[in-house]
Amino acid sequence: MLGQHTVRMSPISTAHLNPHSQTFCLPPVSSAHVLVPILVNNTTPTNVRYSFAPLGSGRVEYIELGAKELKAIEQARVEGLQVVRAREVDRYREYDDEDDEEETEATASLQKTQSLLHLRLSKPGTMKLDRVLDNSNVAARLVHPAEVTVVPCPTAQYTDDDLQDVHCAGDTSGVDLAIDIRGIPPLSLQWSKDINGRKEHFLVEGIEDSSHSHTTQDVARARMPQKLKVPLSLSLDALGKHTYTLESVIDGMGNIVHLNDENHDMEITRSLSVLRRPSVSFKDCGPGTPKSLLIGSEAPVTLTVGDSDALDGPWNIDVRFEPTNGDGKRVKPWDKKLQTKENKNDVVLTATVPGEYYITGIKGKVGNAPSSYLGDPNIAIVLRWRRACP
Repeated sequence: MLGQHTVRMSPISTAHLNPHSQTFCLPPVSSAHVLVPILVNNTTPTNVRYSFAPLGSGRVEYIELGAKELKAIEQARVEGLQVVRAREVDRYREYDDEDDEEETEATASLQKTQSLLHLRLSKPGTMKLDRVLDNSNVAARLVHPAEVTVVPCPTAQYTDDDLQDVHCAGDTSGVDLAIDIRGIPPLSLQWSKDINGRKEHFLVEGIEDSSHSHTTQDVARARMPQKLKVPLSLSLDALGKHTYTLESVIDGMGNIVHLNDENHDMEITRSLSVLRRPSVSFKDCGPGTPKSLLIGSEAPVTLTVGDSDALDGPWNIDVRFEPTNGDGKRVKPWDKKLQTKENKNDVVLTATVPGEYYITGIKGKVGNAPSSYLGDPNIAIVLRWRRACP
């Protein structure tokens, strides 16, 4: 009878790059880096080799890390988790908080045979895991996919174009905002509008140069970050304070950056005030109540600006004079511009000639065009030897 032999099979060791399928991007600061996790099972790695293709370079670099380098990365990672994220790079990584929580939960739920190590990347490109060895030079089986692409983080901000901060209601001239948005397309932008404390959220999707295709390979490997200018047209019908804030931007790889004006220097908020359109009318006098003028004397005719906003004053008022019948040969028609004084709504026109005085326009200091809203009455009639207005 042949002797019985027991054959023991060693458990298969594996290495799984980025086991939670996270996305990674680098903020635009020199000290930025990302840590890409590797989940290993039934092995203690002492050597890791990977290739790295910098984004858009067309070349491939090969990196090999020993036990000393791997240990240094882990030590730095643990120390980084113990301090408050106050460095400039962390200002762009609020969106990683959930990933950190997921990683903490994943670490706590590791099986006895599992452990995590990390690779540190500080420039955008595609990293491919080539080999993981233990101290006996036994290679772990790599779980596919074994590559990760790191891209620049998407950003969005208002351009430096000047925006008038005060407008009249309904005035759409010079109120279009321009947004610079950068990242791997297609990009999405979330923004909000706050009018007098009432806030609404909006989402613009599919922002990209139309010349690019939509294949998965193109998005993941070949696409380079784009810089695009996105117009934002505003509606200024509501009176009061308008605030437009860029909230977050998402790139084509799934990276999301929550923009926060307190945490970076980018311009993500624009505010302006929308004022009432002023109206203007003659006070007391009109077609039914003419102003009386004595021969050789003067008659004061008062014009009043109504429904106005103090920020719009002082106002320029256009007045046209037409002589009465029979006086056209002696007195010619004329146009005159009157201006109210600071913090005053009334202005007095001194009439020395009988006839009809018309208000033809009004313009405040807001905007580039007259507000052109005339009240009632907009005609004053001045006659000789008539009773004065009450």
